[in-house]
Amino acid sequence: MKTRRTPKEFWAFYDESCSLCQKVAGILEKEETYVPLRFLPMAESSKKPEFHTIAPHVASGKFVGLDDEGNIYLDTNARIMVLYLTKRYRALSYTLSAPGVSHLVNIAFGFIANNRKGLSRFISNDSCKSGNCSS
Repeated sequence: MKTRRTPKEFWAFYDESCSLCQKVAGILEKEETYVPLRFLPMAESSKKPEFHTIAPHVASGKFVGLDDEGNIYLDTNARIMVLYLTKRYRALSYTLSAPGVSHLVNIAFGFIANNRKGLSRFISNDSCKSGNCSS
C-alpha cells in the first residue's frame, strides 16, 4: 500500500451556491494550517488550466480536493484531508478516518452533502437579526 506524503499545498473546491458550504469554508480558511490550504468556489476550477483534471468531479457536484502533486480527493476523503491539514482538527481527522468509524463518517457526510441546500436555507434564515434568539 502506497503511503501519501503530506501535500505542500492543497485546494478545496466548494459549492458556492450553498450557504452551508460557504460558511464552513469561511471558518476553515481562518484556521492555522500546516501547509497552504485554499478554498475556492467550484466555478474557479474551470478558469485555471492546472485544475482541468478535477472538472469531471466538479461537474458531478462532488466536494473535491487537489494537492500540489495532482492527487484528487473526493467527498469524505477530501473533507478529512482538509481537517488533517489544520492544526486544530488534525486529531479529529485521525478519529474520523479510523476503521469502524470511517463508514459512519461516510454516511454522515453523505447525508449533509445530499441535504446541503435545505441545511443552507436553515442556517441562512435571517429571522434572528437582533441576535437575541432564545426561543
